[in-house]
Amino acid sequence: MPPSAARRFAVPALCAALAAGCASDDIMRSWRASDIAGLGEGTLHLRIGSERVETLDTRSVRTLLDAKKRVEEAAAGPQAELIVTDGAEPNAFVYYEDGRPTIAANLAMLRLIGDDPDACAALVGHELAHLALRHREKRSARAREHENSAGLLGLALSAVGLPFGILLAEAATTVSERGYTRDDEREADELGLFYMRQAGFDPAGAIRLQQKLADAGGTTLLPFLSTHPSGAERIDAMRRLAEGEPAQAPGSARTR
Repeated sequence: MPPSAARRFAVPALCAALAAGCASDDIMRSWRASDIAGLGEGTLHLRIGSERVETLDTRSVRTLLDAKKRVEEAAAGPQAELIVTDGAEPNAFVYYEDGRPTIAANLAMLRLIGDDPDACAALVGHELAHLALRHREKRSARAREHENSAGLLGLALSAVGLPFGILLAEAATTVSERGYTRDDEREADELGLFYMRQAGFDPAGAIRLQQKLADAGGTTLLPFLSTHPSGAERIDAMRRLAEGEPAQAPGSARTR
C-alpha cells in the first residue's frame, strides 16, 4: 500500500491521568509511539472516543522516535518511553509512569513538526533537559511550599473577616504550581540545544520549532507555551545559542 493511502488500525490506547510537565494535568487518550511506528508508513486513523477520528502520518512518529534515540545517546541519561496523546493544540511534556520517564507529544504537535528530524530533536532535547535538570522535582517542592503558604495566608485572611479567604489564597498560588518557571524553560532550551547538537542535528531545527509554535499560537497562548518565555524571546535566544559552539554542556546541567 503506498505511503499516501489511508489505513485504519486498532492501535492499543492508554487512558491515564498524565501529570503534564509543560501543561496542566488532564485526562487524555494516548498511544505508544512504538506501536504506531511498527505499523509502517501510511496515514493512520485513530478513533478518539465514539465520535471523533484523527488522522496521523506515521512518518512523523518514526522520525520523532529516531530523534529521541539519538538525542538520548548524546545526553547519556535515562531512556524515556515515547507516547502520542490526543490534543487539538500543540503540546508536549515529560512525566513519570511507574518510575520510568515518559515523553508525551500530542497529535497537534506531531502535525506541526511533521517529519522534520531537527525540529523533532529540539523537542526531545528540551524534554530530556527537564529530566536532567530535575525541574519536575523542583516544581513539586515549589508546590509544597506554596501549599503551606496558601494555608497560612488563607487563615490570616479569614481571621480578618475576608470572605472565602482560603479559596482566594489558593487561587493566588495556582499559576506558580501549574508548570515550570520561565527560568526552568530557558535552562531546558539551552541544554536541549546542546543535546541535539551533540547528537549531530542542525540547531536551526530548534529555531524552526519555536517559529512554528509562535505561528500556530498567533494571539492565543498554547498550552506548551503557557509558562514559557515569549516566542520572540525564545527564537532570539535560540539564534544566539545556535551561533555558538559550546565545548561542554551548560554548567547548570551538572545539577542532577
